[in-house]
Amino acid sequence: GGFADIFRGLWNDDSVALKRLRSHVDHLNAQQALFREAFTWEHLDHPFILPFLGLDFVSFPTYLPCIVTPWMENGTVLQHIKRNSLSIESIE
Repeated sequence: GGFADIFRGLWNDDSVALKRLRSHVDHLNAQQALFREAFTWEHLDHPFILPFLGLDFVSFPTYLPCIVTPWMENGTVLQHIKRNSLSIESIE
């Protein structure tokens, strides 16, 4: 997203993605948006949506919150589409 970076971490010996707020953004508004995203994501249950694993406040020295999800080895959906020269029409 525009206000966060994704990092790879470990949780219970599993690779996880840590979505952390960028340090240059308006922290109050961005934090509120991140918490809204986390709250919404926590309540989603669909086979095509990654599970929400939780919030992390201690992995970075700034104590900025991170959304924690499973790490996907092949990257994002858009990266996969570009890497495999897929079109949206071929996915539908």
